[in-house]
Amino acid sequence: MAVADVTLSDDDPTLGMGTCTPEEVEGPANKGELSAMQRGCIELALPKSDPATLDRLSLALVANALAQGDTATWSDLVVRHLSEIDPTNPSLAYRLALFRYERGNADEAYRYADQALANRAQWSLGDYAEKTYAAHKLRAASAQAQWKAVEVRRADGAADTSDARRAKDKTGLAARAWHAYATESGLDAMQAATLCRLAEIDC
Repeated sequence: MAVADVTLSDDDPTLGMGTCTPEEVEGPANKGELSAMQRGCIELALPKSDPATLDRLSLALVANALAQGDTATWSDLVVRHLSEIDPTNPSLAYRLALFRYERGNADEAYRYADQALANRAQWSLGDYAEKTYAAHKLRAASAQAQWKAVEVRRADGAADTSDARRAKDKTGLAARAWHAYATESGLDAMQAATLCRLAEIDC
């Protein structure tokens, strides 16, 4: 029996997968109800989408994973969104920073809290003060966690005095920035002041 030749098609790979415009997927995504077909359609559509559509489709995938409680996938999708699609989204950066902090990754928590603060102008006036304060607090807490980790390594001989001093100074600068923002905004500055004293820096 002759074996038929296999012909590779040059057709669009999205053919047969239906459509996945933002209008079609955002509702189901917010409920965690995107099908595998829809998710596949979105992934194939991303490279061909204009910036606005790209942002919405990527955020739909993020929302879907969050609604399903799939934190591992959510985290991966947020990292991709912030690195490849829109690094100026402060709310997403803050949520990722908090996620990393709660899981003991102070380095990445600090990085993403700093990214949130760098883009805080994107927050609405109604949310700006509260969210900026929270991001400052999280960055300072992450810096302090890094400092503690360095001190543990120093006790074990894996870090030296200069490493500890840099970590302490980093904590102090983050605490000072938090304290300055809290003071100028009329928000609670007591915790920030305590951290400033701990890091031996004037606030």
